[in-house]
Amino acid sequence: MKFENNNYPNNLNDINNESLDLNLLYKVLLREKKVILLITIISTLISIILSIFQKPIYKGNFEIVVRDNNKNSLNSRNSMIFELANIPTSSQSSTQELILKSPLVLNPIFESVKRNYKSRGIDINGLTYKDWLRTKLKINFIDKSDVLEINFIDEDKELILNTLKDISSRYQNFSKRDRNKNLKSIISFLEKEQKDLKLKSEKSMSELSKFSIDNGLGDIDGFVDIGQSNNNSLQNLSRNFFSKMEQNSIAPLNYTDLNIQDLDNSKSGQRFSQQFNMLETYESRYTDLSSKLKPNSRILKNLELKIANLKSSLKRPNEILLKYRELKRISQRDNQTLIDIEGKLVSYKLENARQLDPWELISTPRVEEGRIAPKRKKNVSITFLISFMIASIIAYIKDKRSGYIFDFIPLKLRINCPYLYNLSDNKKLISKNIVNSIVNKFMKTLDEKVKIGVINFDENLSLKKNKCFIDDDKKFFNLDIQYENSLNKFDKIIILVSSYKKNIKDIDLLNTYIKIYEDKIIGWFYITED
Repeated sequence: MKFENNNYPNNLNDINNESLDLNLLYKVLLREKKVILLITIISTLISIILSIFQKPIYKGNFEIVVRDNNKNSLNSRNSMIFELANIPTSSQSSTQELILKSPLVLNPIFESVKRNYKSRGIDINGLTYKDWLRTKLKINFIDKSDVLEINFIDEDKELILNTLKDISSRYQNFSKRDRNKNLKSIISFLEKEQKDLKLKSEKSMSELSKFSIDNGLGDIDGFVDIGQSNNNSLQNLSRNFFSKMEQNSIAPLNYTDLNIQDLDNSKSGQRFSQQFNMLETYESRYTDLSSKLKPNSRILKNLELKIANLKSSLKRPNEILLKYRELKRISQRDNQTLIDIEGKLVSYKLENARQLDPWELISTPRVEEGRIAPKRKKNVSITFLISFMIASIIAYIKDKRSGYIFDFIPLKLRINCPYLYNLSDNKKLISKNIVNSIVNKFMKTLDEKVKIGVINFDENLSLKKNKCFIDDDKKFFNLDIQYENSLNKFDKIIILVSSYKKNIKDIDLLNTYIKIYEDKIIGWFYITED
């Protein structure tokens, strides 16, 4: 018959649940309290001493409103000028933040701080701009607004204040520098365009004037007005011109190709008017002489030749006027473009002369009174907690590697036979009843002459003490586990285990005998002092 106790762990979940018992951890920490206290106290004292001698670190800051000055003043004037001059017209806060953090703006400040560090005996060989920006200087926009917050930390309050003032000055100059740089780029671009267009305009005007003089299309002095034409005079002159061509049997001009505004004023085309008058004179004289002279007369033949030459000449004004129109259009366009560029140039030069307010400081550079580091209470508290945790881990490992078992649950998991019950030295009567109740279950099915042996798995236990838990009429005998022959003399065996620490090697030896005499083993009792 095999006795089974409900308290005996027979599945993995029971084992896991018991293994995670925090009470065991508490007992381990209690046993190793000296180690834990020693490590924790020493670490905490070291932290206190270091915090006392550590140099205090202070923080300073200021806030500045970052505005896009170009957006309000320059971009609204002429975005095409920015595009042609390759000038950016807008920027986002994230881009602005990266620019304001870059060495382009702050490198002179960094070099000044390095000189201060060097004068204080601080090693700056491994110090880079990125390291300095990451550890000492914090620059961020507040809640996605246009307000930029700058924080600087150091051991020297004077350095903090001077550095923040330099940064604020640098930012204010940078705000105007960006605008002035853009204006100078625009002005330089416009001045170059003005120079090129002036040469181009002079060239087109010269070509028009020369063509007009050569073809008698301008004033008598050769100058051509490329401004607004007198339409009425032009229309009258054109009508007279075409009428005379028809009257003299000359092929008319192509009216679709001729713009009557190609002629500047009533004096334009005077060359053609003179030719028409001369043609009329020759034709009139020819008519008059033809009635008086013979057809083969030399005078009539000369007049015929002159009339033919004039008519041939008067067939060319269509080409001349078209050329004149093209040259005049080019000259007017170049002149108007030059006027526009000159107007913009004057406007931007005035803008450059105008003083622009820099970015506004909404808080002046200042240094906070209290130190930000070291935070002694916080550091000591953190050191205490960390050192306690490390010490606890060390104590736990030390306890597990000691080779001993101190508590009931790991002992229960280690002994490979049924656990029967807990017995108490302070409750001997109850303990005796428990033992007798369990033993009687076996005695009912066995011969009354059966012999029950008791293994005292502790040197502090004795047969005399064991009898405190056993009735006098029962035959219990104390056994020595080291003598195998003594175990063979008994029909049943119970094991008594005290609450004192147990050597794991001894438990392994006990398990060996339990395996050998498995049929004889009833189980084991755990004796406590509770």
